[in-house]
Amino acid sequence: MLTRFLFSLGIVMALQAQEDPKDLLLRARALIVDSTSKLPRYMCTQTIDRAEFEDPTRRNTHCEEDPKGHRIQETSSDRLRVDVAMAVDHEMYTWVGERHFDDRDLMQMIKEGAISTGAFSDFLRAIFRSEDTDFTYDGDKSEDGRELSEFGFNIPVDRSHYRWGRSGEQIILGYDGTLQVDRKSGELVRLVVRTNRLPEETGACYATSTMDYTRVFIKDAYFFLPKQTFLRIVTPKGVAENRTVFSGCHEFLGESTVSFGGPPEDPDTRTV
Repeated sequence: MLTRFLFSLGIVMALQAQEDPKDLLLRARALIVDSTSKLPRYMCTQTIDRAEFEDPTRRNTHCEEDPKGHRIQETSSDRLRVDVAMAVDHEMYTWVGERHFDDRDLMQMIKEGAISTGAFSDFLRAIFRSEDTDFTYDGDKSEDGRELSEFGFNIPVDRSHYRWGRSGEQIILGYDGTLQVDRKSGELVRLVVRTNRLPEETGACYATSTMDYTRVFIKDAYFFLPKQTFLRIVTPKGVAENRTVFSGCHEFLGESTVSFGGPPEDPDTRTV
C-alpha cells in the first residue's frame, strides 16, 4: 500500500536513508523554477490530432461515468499544425508556413473543437512558483528503467488561474493532479492536471491534461519542454481527445536547433 502524507515546501521532515521526498521535491522545484525563469525565446511546431467519440446508447445528459469500452464510436477527427513561439511571458501562434506571429489567441485561430494552451510553462509556474501549493508524497515506481517518485498537488479555485472557455466566456477552475520526478536527476518527467467538476453549462464534465516533459540543452542552459501532451475531455455523451506532438523546436536566433522527432504516422493510435 502506498503511503500518503501531506507536506508543504516549508516543512522540515526527518531524513531517511533514501533521499527524503521533501528534499527531492525541493530539488525538482529548483530545477523547474530556474528553467521557467530563464526560458529563452524559441518556437516549435505543434501537430495536434483531435478526435471526438460518442456512446450512442447513452440517453441522459448527466456526468455519471467516464464513457469507454466497445460501445463508444468516433464521430469526427482532424489534424492541425501550428507554430508556437514563447515570448517573455506568453505564447504566440501562427499557422505553419505563415512565418509571422501576431497577437492572435490560439482560440481565435481555431474556432471549433477542443484546444488547449499552457503546456510550455503556465502550469509549471502556477504549481511550482507559489509557496502556497500543498503536495502529497504518493510513493515510488519504476518506468522505462527509471526510478520515479510521484507527488500529488491541489490548487483550489481561489488560488487558480486555470481558465476554461472561449474568450469573453471564461470561468476559473480549481484543479489537482500528480507529477512524477526522476529520483536520480530530480527532473520532472510527467505532469497530470485534472479539473474540478465543470459547471453543467459548459457542456463538459471534467478534463485531464497529461504532459510528458524532457530536459533540453540550448546554448548554455537546460530547460524543460513538453515532448507531447494528451488532453481528454469527458462530456455527458462521450469524450474528446487531443494528442499534441512538439517538433522542430529552436531558438528564434536559429543558432541552436533541437527536435523531438516528427509526429506519429498513424494519428488514430489512441486509447479510449
